[in-house]
Amino acid sequence: MTRAEYLALSREHAKPLMIPLDFEVLTKAIDEGKPVWFKYTDRYFMFAQRRVILPVNFFETPPTSSWGGKVWLWAAHVIHGKREQYDVSRIVDVRFFPTLLEAMLDPSVDRDFWVGGAVSLETTPL
Repeated sequence: MTRAEYLALSREHAKPLMIPLDFEVLTKAIDEGKPVWFKYTDRYFMFAQRRVILPVNFFETPPTSSWGGKVWLWAAHVIHGKREQYDVSRIVDVRFFPTLLEAMLDPSVDRDFWVGGAVSLETTPL
């Protein structure tokens, strides 16, 4: 199996594990290289919002006799080169991360953008 076939198969296996709209947004972000944010429950059952600058692709760890297998979202951070993986079955509410101009044009849609900006400005020492 070639790498392209493997990635296509992983994408097919991710589709039934996610909400259809979330899957569409995430695949569009992967294809166009756009940043996204989503809500995620990690392995310690902490529910938080994550910002992913560069979602790379889906990949699958196949099932074995002692492992049920999972489908992951593979993401990269361009600045420090760190790679992260997210279990696609725990991803919800995927949205494109707005630019400053998009957030200024319609602040009601991107409320989280402004709330996060206000919090970071309040906690920054002068």
